[in-house]
Amino acid sequence: MDGANDVFAISCPSRDFCLAGDLSGNLLYSTHPTSATPTWDSTNVSGLVSGGAGLEGIQCPSVKACYALADSLEYSGGDILASSSPEGGPMAWTSVYSDPNALANISCPSTTECVASDDDVNVVASSQPSEPGSWSVVSQFAGYYPSAGLSCSTDVCAISRSDGYLQVSTDPTGGSSDWDSIQLSGASLSGIGCAATTCVASDGPGFLSSMEPTGGAGAWSLTAPEVDGYDSLSGATCANAHLCAFVDSSGSLLISEDPSGGPSKWTVVDLDSHPLGWAGCPSASLCLAADAWGNEFSSATPTSPASWAESAVDSAGFTTFACPYVSLCLATDSETRSSVNTTPPDGWSTPNPIQPNTFANVAAACASTLRCAFASRAGYVDATSNAPSNDFTPTKVPGYPDGISCPSADLCVAVDYAGQVLTSENPFSASPEWSVTATPSPDALSAVDCTSVTMCVAVDEDGNAYVSTTPRGPSSDWTAQDIDGTYDLSSIWCGKQAGICLATDTAGRTVFGEIG
Repeated sequence: MDGANDVFAISCPSRDFCLAGDLSGNLLYSTHPTSATPTWDSTNVSGLVSGGAGLEGIQCPSVKACYALADSLEYSGGDILASSSPEGGPMAWTSVYSDPNALANISCPSTTECVASDDDVNVVASSQPSEPGSWSVVSQFAGYYPSAGLSCSTDVCAISRSDGYLQVSTDPTGGSSDWDSIQLSGASLSGIGCAATTCVASDGPGFLSSMEPTGGAGAWSLTAPEVDGYDSLSGATCANAHLCAFVDSSGSLLISEDPSGGPSKWTVVDLDSHPLGWAGCPSASLCLAADAWGNEFSSATPTSPASWAESAVDSAGFTTFACPYVSLCLATDSETRSSVNTTPPDGWSTPNPIQPNTFANVAAACASTLRCAFASRAGYVDATSNAPSNDFTPTKVPGYPDGISCPSADLCVAVDYAGQVLTSENPFSASPEWSVTATPSPDALSAVDCTSVTMCVAVDEDGNAYVSTTPRGPSSDWTAQDIDGTYDLSSIWCGKQAGICLATDTAGRTVFGEIG
């Protein structure tokens, strides 16, 4: 990525765009950062700051609004740089604020609210962060230990300090009197994260959390990590209400026979030296997982760690993998070839090219063991009415899907990074027709699962679930519910018979809920 310099900050406003910065003033960006072979481009913005600059912080509340902290390499101060086209080169960036001290941290919970702190623990903020002259010092805590972390949700802001204290406010632009100072730890506080009204801070030995972060030291308590620490989770799947699993970015599968029972009820099974991307449990006696390097892992007794076996399936590497039935698994690879397996875990077919090449297949769904489809971020849905034949036909759709679900032969529902819902009532016909029927989310929709034609649940990259009993309908037919603060939800599984949904996020958390 940046072998010559230390990368010091990164922000990923969507799974299709990440922006990072190093201490030599290089901005690095990728439009497919999660692929098996990501590529990164770079541009240098050091010249925008007198004396040259190193980048200490990056925040992108959206793909069209990014901010970088650029501390001078020659002087004591720093600048806040802003861009609406972060991959557009140095001319696309401009300095919107200059600070006499080195800038330390920045947090932007939305495109209309950004807060930053400097090495003197002064707080600067703006409600129009892309506009020069809109930033100002709103609170001053000169003389305190330097800030180690800053995190803001739309409800609360918190600054962690190296002396074990926390500065916290529900009105961060209101002045120093609106910030409370709380001693949380005898050790140095490092990271801090806030979502909605909950904050979690790290003091090295452990974590402290509070659902009322401004309530004083008594409102904070030591807490165990979430189900999987801070690894990114994906691939939520359940065989029934008493057996669920998902996989993480450290190569582990987590499985539970009591999925709503809390973190202690989940067993970690270390499977892979690579990140795992997908899991499928079509029955309690068959679970599978896969990685982007084309390796499959399977077990007939999945709660027993020693029972899992590995096999190399596709040297080109998977781009999606799904096992909706005990008699059907399907996958695509980085060469845009499809494979099917009617006798899992063994029995994979020879990969078959999808023509024309649709690239970037990221999700799969089946209405039956015959009718299946892949969704492609390149703006296609590849479908078949005879899945065992391994012959998929692409159709251009009016969006760039990240997720797909097909509850029947007469309905497929897809979601995309623009927050759109795309539907088709003849997805497996010779000439399928797709249309955008709703845009329920202002954020990227990352996954969708439909238990029937009258029950669909989609999740977005801002912690929201959207439920509809009429998924063909307009945006007003989708009801939003905040289920995970502002965390990036990565997968959703819902079971009609079980009456449950299981969602995962990129911060190691799971959300378990009931549906009608």
